Amino acid sequence: MIKIKNICKFIDELYSHFVSVCPSNKLFSHLRFHYHSRKLKCCNGTFFSCTGFWIEGAENVTIGNNVFFNRNVSILALDGVAESEIIISDKCQFGPNVVIVSADHDFKNIGQIRFTNSVPGKIIIEEDCWIGSNVTITKDVVIGKGSVIGANSVVTRKIPPYSIAVGVPARVIKTRIDNTKTF
Repeated sequence: MIKIKNICKFIDELYSHFVSVCPSNKLFSHLRFHYHSRKLKCCNGTFFSCTGFWIEGAENVTIGNNVFFNRNVSILALDGVAESEIIISDKCQFGPNVVIVSADHDFKNIGQIRFTNSVPGKIIIEEDCWIGSNVTITKDVVIGKGSVIGANSVVTRKIPPYSIAVGVPARVIKTRIDNTKTF
């Protein structure tokens, strides 16, 4: 016997795929905003998103006001795990193909990589940050206010406010305050 709860979940999943693949225009961005904002832990205003925008574990995600997500941005928090949290503050912008993941695998047991537990973490992206194309942001990271993360970088540690960070793993090469080089 098919349960009503399973049917509702299936329909919601279909709808989430539908809104994700809709074109990048104001109408469909508005549709994506209304779909996701009702599921988010907190939504402090509006955001604009392009085709391919995806949120997993929305109950652990907070998005501020006036945030822009380019094509194929994925925000992944663990469902039902409070320690897996992602906070995106006001006025941030994300380039295409950005991946934000607030969990990792516990890979200490040799021969068990496929069946390891997830280790939750927290990601905070402070106000007015620019995250470039193809950036990956991993768990337990704070990106400070006004920072810029260069394209193709992997952020694995804290980035101080008003920094420019690039590379794999991302490291600070400049500060935006006085354009001081740090390398």
